[in-house]
Amino acid sequence: MNIIFYWKKSYFKDEYHNTLKNLKLYTNYPLKGISPRDTVWVVTKKEDTYVLVSKFIIEKMKREISEHGDFCMVGDKSYSVFYELDDVNRKKFKSLLLGLFNWPNDEIGIYFRGKKHIQELTDYAHQEFEKFSKKLKII
Repeated sequence: MNIIFYWKKSYFKDEYHNTLKNLKLYTNYPLKGISPRDTVWVVTKKEDTYVLVSKFIIEKMKREISEHGDFCMVGDKSYSVFYELDDVNRKKFKSLLLGLFNWPNDEIGIYFRGKKHIQELTDYAHQEFEKFSKKLKII
């Protein structure tokens, strides 16, 4: 399964460095059928620009209580990558999102509220994320 995970701006600020260190993402709304080796494309809004934060490969899911959710996706350190958030190509990501999902509103975050912050991606969208990610610097 390929997933898009919208990391709410305020949570992103609080959790980013811990996630880099521990490779853990939290949610209250895990999708049914998530399993090891699934790809989670992590997206957020940094300042006024939507950015692709990570290609997060799940190692395991477990119940672990956090202020940001009761379910924890643990990333595989051998395969998960984080992208440079100040990469010059990052500004093109918003266009990719709008093109893939055909949202009429420019404020993408409203389409990821509540349970919708984690959604399954189509194979085509996953392929487009893969292509885009190849243009970004990995940290």
